[in-house]
Amino acid sequence: MPLPPDSFTSQLMRDLLSRIHVHDTADGLPATTSGDWDDHEPARFSRQSDGAASATRELEPSQIAAILDAASDPDALAHGIDAKRRSPQIPLRKLLLGARLAACFDAPEQLAELFAPQAVNCLQVPDPAQRKQVWRDLPAIIRQLGYLAGQTVDPATVKIVVLGHRGTTRADHARATTDFADSMAQAIEDGKTIVALVPSVSALPSEVHPLVSRSLILPPASGAMLLAILRQTRACAGGLEDDALRDLMPDDAVLATMPLTQIQHAFHRPLARDILLRLRALAAPAPGTTSVCPLTLNRLYLPPEASAFCRDLLADLDSWRSGTASWSQVPSSACLVGPPGNGKTSLAAALAGSAGIPLITTSYADCQRAGHQGDFLRALSDKVAEAVSTAPCVMMIDELDSFSRRDRPGRSSDYILGVVNGLLEHLSVLNNSPGVVLIGATNHPDLVDPAVLRPGRFDRRIHLGNPDRAGIFRILQIELGPDAVVADALSVADRLIGASGAQVSAVVRDARAIARRAGSTLQPEHLTSAVDRTAPPQAADNARRIAIHEAGHAVVGHALGLPPPHRLRMTATGGTYEYPTPSIMTTQAAEAHLAVLLGGRAAELELLGSCSNGAETDLTQATRLAIDMRYNWGMRSSGTLALTDLTILGLTSSGEAMDLLTADLRNAEEVARSLVNTNSALVSRVADALMEARELDAEALGLLLNMDR
Repeated sequence: MPLPPDSFTSQLMRDLLSRIHVHDTADGLPATTSGDWDDHEPARFSRQSDGAASATRELEPSQIAAILDAASDPDALAHGIDAKRRSPQIPLRKLLLGARLAACFDAPEQLAELFAPQAVNCLQVPDPAQRKQVWRDLPAIIRQLGYLAGQTVDPATVKIVVLGHRGTTRADHARATTDFADSMAQAIEDGKTIVALVPSVSALPSEVHPLVSRSLILPPASGAMLLAILRQTRACAGGLEDDALRDLMPDDAVLATMPLTQIQHAFHRPLARDILLRLRALAAPAPGTTSVCPLTLNRLYLPPEASAFCRDLLADLDSWRSGTASWSQVPSSACLVGPPGNGKTSLAAALAGSAGIPLITTSYADCQRAGHQGDFLRALSDKVAEAVSTAPCVMMIDELDSFSRRDRPGRSSDYILGVVNGLLEHLSVLNNSPGVVLIGATNHPDLVDPAVLRPGRFDRRIHLGNPDRAGIFRILQIELGPDAVVADALSVADRLIGASGAQVSAVVRDARAIARRAGSTLQPEHLTSAVDRTAPPQAADNARRIAIHEAGHAVVGHALGLPPPHRLRMTATGGTYEYPTPSIMTTQAAEAHLAVLLGGRAAELELLGSCSNGAETDLTQATRLAIDMRYNWGMRSSGTLALTDLTILGLTSSGEAMDLLTADLRNAEEVARSLVNTNSALVSRVADALMEARELDAEALGLLLNMDR
């Protein structure tokens, strides 16, 4: 992502890189460090006294300029400098860390806050190996940042504390956590300005959380950072030459995942052009492999809401990459909900493919395979660390409903509490990580802990239901390709109404298999045979009953003044009536919806003389609504007591509660039957239209229901 040349971030990065480059060989320690990687800690950073550190010689800007000018050949700046005059041992690791840290500050005030007296700064580095490396190099960079902030940083006042561990056992982890908490407590007691290196803010002791003044997440390496490093090491010049050099730079998505070792290898070349060409060669995938999903959004059918979300997100990603929008302005998270087989996983993969960024996935089952709760959380943390270090990327967490809710007691409630709390912490890290697009998926959003789905963790909730006729036709067009016209996809779409997207795709695969076994190209009869297996034709009398049933719902709702339903459908196995339920239910609205739920059964009884098992779901929903009205919402004469636990009612086949609920449902059914009887011609008209069209949307229903007005 290019940085505006006159921005504070770009100026800070340029000045910081210059000072790191010149001072790399200077003696001294910019700040004291504390941690438990003592088997490998650098002596000059961790064991030098505060007094020795404070005596470190500081170079003035004029001295820095003189050193840089003496080390370079002005005539060679446009393309590089002579290899004999340029030391190949530039401190690339420190320079890259400095560039990443500089990118965290947008204004001078933010930089000054880092060094405020007794400030507690949290630098989140999820990957343990990377955190260890940052801990080694950060003291030198902190001193230079302090100089640029206009402050002389006294090492005696700054404490860098790291959460790490020597081993892999639970005891090692426990010891590291205890040592870290002790170091934090001592630094706070001593009144230090603290920079805490942790995997996430949640790793801090709970009593420290309110003290955190700023939390930073290191962005991944980018082309802008490497160009800035090239300028400071005199491997290239600024100005117009930068455009040509930027064209040679690999994409930021590739650089973000490139190991530091490979970048260091490339930087040993003497010329900027050679460095960038080597980076491009290292970034090229091996033959037959790719790091980006080949699936793209133009290969999917998405309902309007999901399509708009993806389109807007791709535009926002482009704006963020170009530097015209900050990540905080990008709505970058969504939870996909709906029945299985409708493209939740495919949407995440296609979004990553269309954006040209990696897809990282995990799920409850993936983490569960790691072992007990500690291993589960560690597996989840590893995936989050991978996403943060790989950004920009799409991170998908599937099976969110398997994490369950913390308010549902059971034998494993302590386990659930731990894993859900761990999930919440990691969701916060992902949302605060620039370049990470977070996608969640669940078939049962009612089973997901409410804290998981709130804005700030998942900003959007997008429903992916079974496709409508237009959606099925589009899926068939995509799957059939040039065969769509030959196979008459439009008539096939009518028969597949109610099927999931996965079922539609499976029908096409089945048809191609039938054609292949017959030694033929795909023909209409092959597709018809495949459809017959998934959606057998309905008997005429059953189809009529289904149409009457769904029409009854619509007419009763219309007669009671409710808006028309979103859609009526006839499917291979029955029918559906999709209507909006208001978020606030008055007594009148609840009575109306209770009658609507029973409208299908009422229409069968009035027009066909009997009812069928097609009303099972309706009766279940109506019973639930009747219980809420009487025993949770205080809408009946039973009083204002709310019984959220239905076992308290002691419902049996007899008893006062059962008698009252039965009477409520019977009264609602009588209302529905009366309205169907009064409007029987309208029910028949809607049923006839539904049998012919197989699907009616709100607009078509509105015309039918208001035809006589």
